[in-house]
Amino acid sequence: MNSINQKIQSPYQYRNYAIIVLISIISLLFVVPIFKISGLWASFDTPFHVTMIAQFHDALKNAYFPVVWTQGVANYGLPFGLIAHPMTSYIGGFLTLFSNNPILSYKILWALFSLISVFGFYRLIRRFVGIAPAIAGSILYAFSAYRILNLYIRGALPEFAAAAFLPFLLYSLFDSTQNRSKISVFVNITLWFSLILFTHPMYLLFAGLMTFIFLLYFHRTMLMWLTISAAIALAIGINAFYLMPLKLELKYFYLGNAGNMLAKGSGLTLSQLFIEKWEYTCADGDSAELRCNRIQTGLPEIALFVFGFIFLLYDRQNKNRKKMGYFLLLGSITSFLILRNAEFLYEKISLIGSVQFPYRFLNIWLLAPPVILAIILDSIKKYQKMFIIVSILIIAIFRLPQIYTKSEYNPTFERFYHNIDNIHSVMMNTIWMDESKNYPVKDDKIEIIQGSGEIENVSISPIKHELNLIGEEDMIVANYTFFFPGWHVYLDEQEIPIQWQDPAHRGYITVNIPKGEHHLRFMFEDTKIRLASKVLSLMSFLFFGFIIYVYKANPKWITKIATIIGKYSSESEVTNKI
Repeated sequence: MNSINQKIQSPYQYRNYAIIVLISIISLLFVVPIFKISGLWASFDTPFHVTMIAQFHDALKNAYFPVVWTQGVANYGLPFGLIAHPMTSYIGGFLTLFSNNPILSYKILWALFSLISVFGFYRLIRRFVGIAPAIAGSILYAFSAYRILNLYIRGALPEFAAAAFLPFLLYSLFDSTQNRSKISVFVNITLWFSLILFTHPMYLLFAGLMTFIFLLYFHRTMLMWLTISAAIALAIGINAFYLMPLKLELKYFYLGNAGNMLAKGSGLTLSQLFIEKWEYTCADGDSAELRCNRIQTGLPEIALFVFGFIFLLYDRQNKNRKKMGYFLLLGSITSFLILRNAEFLYEKISLIGSVQFPYRFLNIWLLAPPVILAIILDSIKKYQKMFIIVSILIIAIFRLPQIYTKSEYNPTFERFYHNIDNIHSVMMNTIWMDESKNYPVKDDKIEIIQGSGEIENVSISPIKHELNLIGEEDMIVANYTFFFPGWHVYLDEQEIPIQWQDPAHRGYITVNIPKGEHHLRFMFEDTKIRLASKVLSLMSFLFFGFIIYVYKANPKWITKIATIIGKYSSESEVTNKI
């Protein structure tokens, strides 16, 4: 009897399991080489991102959240929690609580976001085409030239991670064209924009551009524009706890006073647009340890993109014609923005100039060729399997040889928990300090530098330094921590002034202490800006939770209100869909 009542597995369920396994294999194949080595590989940004994982691990281990101050960077510590990319730093720090290995955590993050991105892309393209064309498109997406550059040469983990959420955002945007509930659209757009912003704030520009073009292309009603705009505003509010301090406190760093951030000459030339060329070492003098950072679109990708226009003109009856038109428009705009000829826009418009490297718009552009490939393959009725196999073979021939690491090395973990140089750049030094490497390395965090006395019961955590002092005379005490707004000093629970601009002790904290026995406490606390930003984030998050409750529970009182609104709204469909 039990066997009769057992649920019979549908062939479709088995097929779904097989697809999940296949997409997982595709995603993980992309990152296999980094797990074949015990240490790290030479890439531009890897040391900084592993350092942030280690610093956030140290903070979380000491129950410090949200993280602003990172005590192990730049010799005496700096608030790199303001500039670190939160998603990868927090998840990496959390993983390290269990692995005790920031390098392993860094590699796991690459694998995790490779999985998320390819699954997201497959889910997006599957709504347009059949299974086999969707898999072929997903393979091209997974092994796109710029994704290889990001992992194996640039080490741009936060960019890679933020890009993983773009297919999910596009999926939700396409939902808005399917007569879905406005609340459903609002919730999903808020969710994906929140995750994108939490991963990389620069992606507000990328995701915003995608969304703006989508609205222009697909929507004419003001209500949908308002719905999606409100969702983006709420996502910004949810992330205010770090976006506001990042914006308003960056002025304390040299970078915040540098003006336009465009790296002139970093846009692509026409040869980089149309010629695929991978070099083991650059001939123009780049470090021999690094693979050549030659930014390129990739030959299969650019060929497909160009062919997409021909296909669009030829096949006027294709069911996905309008969708392909959107991706061709999106790709055309971004292909112009990545060119060196477009750098005048970056110089004139500071918002675009903040991208720094025009080629970063490839994070959007690379979505178009795989979508075009999938739609074209789906339209082929005769010999479709053969064309799919040939497409996959071409991708493998072009890309698998480029999946490798170079100049592997095995650094000690201590390098990431305490470093002398400012591992980000000297532009991230505060305007009142010298270069961090010019300060002496100190074994003791706190010292008496003038006068005589004894220090006892020293306790050091990321944001609190406590000790007892017995002074035989008036003293000057140095805390080898770079000053930043938020640091306060309490002598016997009474706040005392901090000195941090003394030319003899430039940039780090010193205090005057009278003789006698004292308890001294240094605390890093929220400024008014940080406190206000946390309140805004909390209110935004609670409001988002309320919207989700309304969407899921559909309480009767909301239905009544919607009915009343519907009587006076030209958009009467709102009532039915809520």
